[in-house]
Amino acid sequence: MPGKASGMMRRRVSFADDVAPTLDALARATAGGDSLQRAIAALPNITTRPFAQLLCTSLTTSAMGQALHDTLHDTLHGRIAERGSHQSVPEVALALTTLEMLARYGGSVPAALDRAAGTVRERRAAANERRAYAAQARLSAMVLSILPIGFVVWGLQGDRRTANFLLHERTGTMCLVGGLLLNTAGWLWMRHITEGVA
Repeated sequence: MPGKASGMMRRRVSFADDVAPTLDALARATAGGDSLQRAIAALPNITTRPFAQLLCTSLTTSAMGQALHDTLHDTLHGRIAERGSHQSVPEVALALTTLEMLARYGGSVPAALDRAAGTVRERRAAANERRAYAAQARLSAMVLSILPIGFVVWGLQGDRRTANFLLHERTGTMCLVGGLLLNTAGWLWMRHITEGVA
């Protein structure tokens, strides 16, 4: 059991889910007196923490002579630490923009990072809620698509007149084919509506 728990702890999280914990760590470190650059250097540079690792990779470039705020700006726009998967994540863009502004202009770093982390958490909670509703909608669409088919199969097996009408008469066959087409179209439409939920 402990081995399983430790395996779960080592599991890679998404960029979006790693943003708030990383900002929290930076806020604590800067509240304790560290500079933003030192706080980033203290982050865990491991593959299971993708956003923290992204910042550490950016810091390496900064240590080679580029200013931290310019490095963060380049990271935001994909010119440093190119990963492809982070550029389309709104939470990452928000965090990198906040860090760039703080590195460039200063200010109350811990408070700004706390606010940014809170905003990210609200976004993640809203996204999780949308996914839950989308999953319910997909389940409902599946049930509503299967029930008519089950009802037709039951009718064909239980009532000979219904079977003869649907299978051997032109009008009945047209009704059967039309019903199947409409049922399929409804399922595809519901899938299209819920597919883009993130």
